[in-house]
Amino acid sequence: MRTIKIVDARSPRRVKQALDDAMHGRGPAILARRSAAEVVSIGGTVLDGGGDDGHFTLPDDAPEDACLIVETSGSTAQPKRVVLTASALCASANATHQRFDELAGRHAGRATRQWLLALPTEYVAGMQVLARSIVEGTEPIILPDGSFDPREFCDAAQRMTAERRYVSLVPAQVQRLIELGEVGLKLERERELDAHDNADGWFAPPVTMDAIASGEPLDEHEALGDDVLRIGRRFDAILVGGQATPGPWLNRGRELGWRVVTSYGSSETSGGCVYNGIPLDGVSLRLNDDELEISSPTLAWGYLDDEARTAERFTSEGEQRWYRTGDRGALGPRSGVRPADVPPEHWQRVRVYGRMDDVFISGGVKVRLGAVEEIVRAQPGFEGAVVVPGPHERWGEVPIVVVTGDPEHPGDLAEQLVEIRAEVRAEVGVAARPDDIIEVSELPLLGSGKPDRRRIADFVREHIEARYSPHALDPDDELN
Repeated sequence: MRTIKIVDARSPRRVKQALDDAMHGRGPAILARRSAAEVVSIGGTVLDGGGDDGHFTLPDDAPEDACLIVETSGSTAQPKRVVLTASALCASANATHQRFDELAGRHAGRATRQWLLALPTEYVAGMQVLARSIVEGTEPIILPDGSFDPREFCDAAQRMTAERRYVSLVPAQVQRLIELGEVGLKLERERELDAHDNADGWFAPPVTMDAIASGEPLDEHEALGDDVLRIGRRFDAILVGGQATPGPWLNRGRELGWRVVTSYGSSETSGGCVYNGIPLDGVSLRLNDDELEISSPTLAWGYLDDEARTAERFTSEGEQRWYRTGDRGALGPRSGVRPADVPPEHWQRVRVYGRMDDVFISGGVKVRLGAVEEIVRAQPGFEGAVVVPGPHERWGEVPIVVVTGDPEHPGDLAEQLVEIRAEVRAEVGVAARPDDIIEVSELPLLGSGKPDRRRIADFVREHIEARYSPHALDPDDELN
């Protein structure tokens, strides 16, 4: 009987050791969870032991190399426990590093590779940092647990020693670094101008923390921006996934000279399997009634103790397995000339529009929230906005924009709403126009860094209903 071991996600090094043992057949498969107080229920068996004390078993028909169970965040559906194999994790790691070499213009071949861990290990993105480190035989640099701190990020990155360096982040983390990097870029350009104005052709050296200590007139914020800019350029890839990243932010990151790489995938595909819209080698995609389906050596075995869901989402055609993503997308040919030995299904560019189930009816017309949100996020100041359906007396439901700001001192939301409605109407139609913008001090997030859309949608419904109630609802009451 093969067991699964519960490990404490708050100790990444212990998780890495347990995953290493599991991938090489020296130990049981693992499931990481953050709190010893959590209750884990598997197949009707409730486990409430802490740390490493909890064990349960894999199904008899699970693959011999099943080594990892990842619980999905459940942002729009009930949580699922995905069973991944060592072969899937290895395939993902090797294809990822090969693609990074291509994107960075580096020759394939043996090189030391090292990752910086900045994400929770109970989610597939964080766990993949550990798996890729195991495959490469290197130790990841680990950020302290807790809120993301750019100074701690810089300090950790400076401890990296490998030739090729990588980090995986969520959009909110990348955006904080980009804002600081732009401070550093401004300083860099000012130094270049000063250097060109110098008749002797003197060029100012990069400003570092050592220079600051010796008396250079930089404040702490400028010094941090300078460090973030320089360190960001040292990464061969800054992988950003977890949710759609607004295009303007990607452009701003790349203008800093950073190699920002977008990732699309899920726990069921061992994490990212499409980078910058291009599938990894060995990954095939197709459309089935606008739904993206993926075939890849990185696919999960299925869901733990959920045969019905496994049969629904994973299908087989001969020896080829396909995963139904539940995402709406489009496929087109990649740019350039397709090599003769590459079949058309491996020469594709992917565009993801959102979940198949993000469609709701407004006044009898279908509205896709993903399409509306993409337009909204392209507007200045709305890069992190979330669009959810809200109740409407006449139309049933309408799109509502929720964005962070200062609810006590809101900006000119009415004017911004007019502009957003015009943009949405021009691109996706009248029924998709947002009906309102609600400003909150903070959006609730899942542990993976994704917006908690369930809580946001519940809040919006209560907020709108409260307008017709004698008891007003504080815009932050239900979100904090």
